[in-house]
Amino acid sequence: MNFWLVSYIGAIWLLIPSVGGICPEPLAANHSILIVLEKEDETWVTYSCTKGYHLVGKKTLFCNASHKWDRPAPSCLPGHCPNPLVANGQRSPPEQGPVAEQETVSFTCDDGYVLKGSGSSQCLENHTWSPPLPTCRTTNCPSPKKPAHGQFTANDLTSGSTVTYHCEEGFQLVGRLSRKCVDGEWSGEEPICEEACVAHTQALLQVEKILIGLRCVCLWLKRNICEVVKEGIQLQKCQPRWEELKSSLEIKKLHLENEKLQLERS
Repeated sequence: MNFWLVSYIGAIWLLIPSVGGICPEPLAANHSILIVLEKEDETWVTYSCTKGYHLVGKKTLFCNASHKWDRPAPSCLPGHCPNPLVANGQRSPPEQGPVAEQETVSFTCDDGYVLKGSGSSQCLENHTWSPPLPTCRTTNCPSPKKPAHGQFTANDLTSGSTVTYHCEEGFQLVGRLSRKCVDGEWSGEEPICEEACVAHTQALLQVEKILIGLRCVCLWLKRNICEVVKEGIQLQKCQPRWEELKSSLEIKKLHLENEKLQLERS
């Protein structure tokens, strides 16, 4: 494996021999520095620019047994960092063209677009921007996803608009009923539609030989989700939370204690 370092300054070129006798000499680029790596029948050339110039084109060329470079050589043009173009936005100062080292440029977006990223960037010694250049994204939101077993309604997708979700019969919404479009993004998480009533015979509980049942009252009937019912009734439930089960048991306990007091007084 061999390394070559070649510097091209102005019109003075320091030439190197053809690499391994296979590939032609790397194409010159004024004000550039080349690093050549050869390994067996393959060669890579990497270009960089001297201070005050920036690279235009691909910085790496490759040559194999075909004896040809895979692309044209890049160029080094005046200006330490390339012109910081942001689609659908403007820069300040407004002068177009490359930027000098250590210079800072600010950015704003056109109407209907919102800035994503930093509002300013600085040209660094290595020809890059810090922080990276921002983007200007439309304030309209993408079409929301339809939940399985559900639908959504939305008048439009512009910033400030609202989307409302609803589920098919037999399913209940888990999550937010509606979401708002804010600067191109929908607020909150996407809701889901879960099956509303599922039979769970394992949930029958025996407390002091008394069967306590929780009967599901489905949401589309617009009644309470679960309620304590009389002993011996067949159990169905809407997947109650542990808190709901605890509350039901506490209610049953109070009911039994009340009956006990009445018996003691009689």
